[in-house]
Amino acid sequence: PRWTHSIHFVRRFIDDGFAIWIHHPDPIIDEENWKQFQKEVNSLHGLSWEFDPRSQSIDYMDMIITIEKDGSITTSLYEKEMNLYQYLPPNSCHPPGVLTGLVMGGVLRILQLCSDRDDADGHIFNFYHRLISRGHQPVNLLPLFDRAISNAELYIANYSTKSSKSKPTVSGKRESIYFHIPYHRQDPRARHWQELWQKHMVQPIGKSPITSIPCETANFPTDKMTVCYSRHLNLGNLLSYRKLDKCKGRKVSSFLPLEG
Repeated sequence: PRWTHSIHFVRRFIDDGFAIWIHHPDPIIDEENWKQFQKEVNSLHGLSWEFDPRSQSIDYMDMIITIEKDGSITTSLYEKEMNLYQYLPPNSCHPPGVLTGLVMGGVLRILQLCSDRDDADGHIFNFYHRLISRGHQPVNLLPLFDRAISNAELYIANYSTKSSKSKPTVSGKRESIYFHIPYHRQDPRARHWQELWQKHMVQPIGKSPITSIPCETANFPTDKMTVCYSRHLNLGNLLSYRKLDKCKGRKVSSFLPLEG
């Protein structure tokens, strides 16, 4: 309450925060208020905060937030200069759905964060070409990006309407059992496991379906199965410092020649 005359809006995420500062008409008083505010914040809870200089535009989390000359607020996607964009290459042993989720989520994130559509299109263009640079082929990416843009536009258009309404209660929601297996390129697709599930468990020929099997208090509760994949351990998992440090024997550094 003490700083409501200077702080119009404030948000914080863990140890990062930003606020909109209302300037005092007198520049000297305004600067004094700014210094006093920093001093007071740093006196609380024993924490020391770093304050960026006040400006019309800031980089906050993954956004660039700007107060325009007309007083409107615009946002754009913020990307660090040192970002290497090391997306999973196509030869990585991950389920196909990983790439789909990457593109769908990436496009939605860009369209949500960018106020200007031309700006968003530029970021989507860069996102596409970074995946091309990682070895993905246009024939696989273009349909994904078309679908991702259409889905994102529909989601954003309906978001305000949906958020203003209370979520309907889902009645009769089907439970699911989960078939969890490590992913391998040469294994059957998820569709194959679903077909086996339907053939032998849900609609077995000459036998009772799984939902008629008695359990503790009622019959088996579901005829739905979800196939879940996990990745195999990679070199980073197997050769991490913590794992190597637990190995018995001489340290690697003991094999290095001593200087001098």
